[in-house]
Amino acid sequence: MSSAFHTRLRRYTVAIGAVAMAVLLVWFYPPFKERGAFVLLLGAVSLATWYGGLWPGIVAIGLAAVTAAYYILPPADSVYITNLEDLIRLGLFLMIALLIGSLHEARARAERSLARSQERMQFALDQARMGVWDANVRTGEFWRSPNLPSIYGHDEGNFATSYESLFAYTVPEDQDRVNQAVTSMLEDGIEFEVRHRVSGADGRVRQLATRCLICLDDKGKIERMVGVTSGTVKEPFSPPAPEEKGEAEGGGAKGYQVR
Repeated sequence: MSSAFHTRLRRYTVAIGAVAMAVLLVWFYPPFKERGAFVLLLGAVSLATWYGGLWPGIVAIGLAAVTAAYYILPPADSVYITNLEDLIRLGLFLMIALLIGSLHEARARAERSLARSQERMQFALDQARMGVWDANVRTGEFWRSPNLPSIYGHDEGNFATSYESLFAYTVPEDQDRVNQAVTSMLEDGIEFEVRHRVSGADGRVRQLATRCLICLDDKGKIERMVGVTSGTVKEPFSPPAPEEKGEAEGGGAKGYQVR
C-alpha cells in the first residue's frame, strides 16, 4: 500500500478514535451526559478536523451527531428525537461543528498557500543567488533567509545570529566603508547599496553586494534594517578613489531618500 493511503487511513482513524474517546468519557462518567457531552464531541470534531482536514472532520461530525441523537438525547437508544428543544440543541451542535470544521480547513488552506509562496520565493532567491536578512535595531532580533549562509560561504549551523556577527564576516579592509554607510543610513534616514568582500569558512574571499532599507515605527524612529545581499557582482571590485568618498556616502555606497 502507498504512503498516501496510509496517511489518509491514519487521518480517518484519528477522527473515529476522537469521537469514540468522547463517547467513552460520557459512558464512564454519567454527569458528562447531562452537562458536558456536546463539549466533548465538539472537542473530538475539532481534533479530527485539525489533524485530518475537512473530510475526516465531516466524518467525525456525522458520527458525533448520530451518537448525540442515539445515546445523549432522549429517547434513549433511538435516533428519533421528538422534543423540539433537543432538536434545537442538536441543530446548534451541528452548526458549531461545521463552523469549527470550516475554520480549520480555511487555516489549512492558508498554510498550504503560504508554504507554496515560500517555496517559490526561496527558489527565486536561490536562482538569483540572493539572500535576505532582517535586523531589529532595538531588540537585536535577527532573521535571514535559509540560503544566506551559502552566499557568505558558511555552514547553516554556525552562521551569524545577529547583525553584528553578520558584519564581522566583512574583511577588515571593507569594514570602515560599510560602517560609514550604515551610520549614514541610521542618522539621515536613507537606504544604501554597497559592495563589500567577506571571508568564508573555507578561507576564500567572496565579493558581495548588499542593499539595505530602514523601516520606521509610528513615531518616525528607526526600528529595523532589512537587507538584500547578492553573491553575484558583475563588475570587478575596486576600492573607491578618495575624491569619490564624499559623494558616495562613505565610499561605494549609494544613498536614496526614504519617503
